[in-house]
Amino acid sequence: MLLPVLRVKRKEFRHPNPETATLFLLALIGGLTRDALLTCAALTDKKFECGPFVTKPKRAAFGCLGLK
Repeated sequence: MLLPVLRVKRKEFRHPNPETATLFLLALIGGLTRDALLTCAALTDKKFECGPFVTKPKRAAFGCLGLK
């Protein structure tokens, strides 16, 4: 499902292998979500949603793929 998007946006990525980077990022986000659920973090808490749980993975994704 992500592969068509990666192909269209390929020229925007500075990562030499965006497919591998994307799999890593999905694992990262999946792990963060799992950890939040297992530690009973309040996912409905607006402060939590807008905090590092959203901004840090976004920053990691942009950095990993070499986006601005």
